[in-house]
Amino acid sequence: MSSRILIVRRENIGDLVLTTPLIRALRQAMPDAHLAALVNSYNAPVLDGNTDLDAVFVYTKGKHAGSWLATLQARLAQAWQLWQLRRQHFDEVLLPDPCYSLRNVRLARFILAGRPNTRIVGFEETEHGVATGLDVVISKADTGHLHQAQFMFLAVKAFGIDTPPANTPPGAVFPRKRSVATTDQPAPGAAPISIGLHISARKLSQRWPAASFVALARLIQAHDGARLKLFWSPGATDDLLHPGDDTKAAQILAAFATSAQPQ
Repeated sequence: MSSRILIVRRENIGDLVLTTPLIRALRQAMPDAHLAALVNSYNAPVLDGNTDLDAVFVYTKGKHAGSWLATLQARLAQAWQLWQLRRQHFDEVLLPDPCYSLRNVRLARFILAGRPNTRIVGFEETEHGVATGLDVVISKADTGHLHQAQFMFLAVKAFGIDTPPANTPPGAVFPRKRSVATTDQPAPGAAPISIGLHISARKLSQRWPAASFVALARLIQAHDGARLKLFWSPGATDDLLHPGDDTKAAQILAAFATSAQPQ
C-alpha cells in the first residue's frame, strides 16, 4: 500500500518555492505515493501546475481575509478543512520548516488523529534541545553552510532517500504567463550568460527606486557584458496583499528603450 504524505508549508512565498526541490525528490523516489500539501492562499500560486503533488489544500489566514466578517468565515472554513484533512488518513505529516514550531506539531497530531503507524517528521528545536511531539527528528548539525533549499532537503532522509544536499533538484515553479514579464537587454558583444535582476521586495525597507536598478543594470552590463533579464512581482504598488512593481518595471524598461547602451 502506497504512503499518504502531507507536507505542511504555511509560511511565505519564498519558503514554499524553496520546498519544491524536496517535493520533487519525494515524487521521484516514491512515484506511487499520495503527496499532498497544506498551504495558505498567499503562497498557494507557487504550486499551480506542479504535477509532483496529488492534492493541494489551501486555507486563508485571518490577516489576509480583509474584514472581521471575512476573518470569521476564514476561521470557520479552516476548522472545517482540518476535520476534512483528519479524514484523509494520512500516514505521515512532513514539517519542512527548519524552525521548529509546536503549533505545527499540534496541527499534524490532530490531522493524524493518533492512528497507529503514523509519523510526524520535522527539524529539531536547537534553542532548548528538544523537539516535543515529533516522531522523526531531523538534525540541524553541520548545516550552517547549506542553502535553505538544501537545508530543507535533509528531510528526505526520513523517507529512505539518501541523496546528498549538493544533489538537491532544481526548484519547480510554473507561473502563469499573464503573471510573468521578462525582457532581455543585451550589451554589445554580450557574453553567453544571462543574469536575472529581480526588483521586487515585500518589505518597504528593502525596496530600491527605479533609478538605482537602472544604474545597477548598466554597471553589470559594462563590467560583464551580460544579457540581463528583468523580473518583478506583477501588479499595482498599492495592493495591500500582493503589492506589485509594474510601474517601477515600466520606468526601468523605458530607460533602456531610450538608451540601450551602457553609460
